[in-house]
Amino acid sequence: MKGRAGDGLVPAPARPRPVTLYDLESATRVVSFGCAITPAKGQRVDQWDAPNISDGYETARGRIVQQVERLVADLAGGR
Repeated sequence: MKGRAGDGLVPAPARPRPVTLYDLESATRVVSFGCAITPAKGQRVDQWDAPNISDGYETARGRIVQQVERLVADLAGGR
């Protein structure tokens, strides 16, 4: 099975919700896919470029996986 269901992903909530101040203040790192986010004081926001999944799930997934792997390596190196 391919696509989001094949990866065990179910979109929820059905509609995105706005990022709250609590979300930002409690996050270790914030990643945005093109949305303008004003970070909490001194917080880092990474802007990731990824194709829209409606333009091709596998391509978008591959780009996101690459970014996640880099983020994990970065966080592991910062210990």
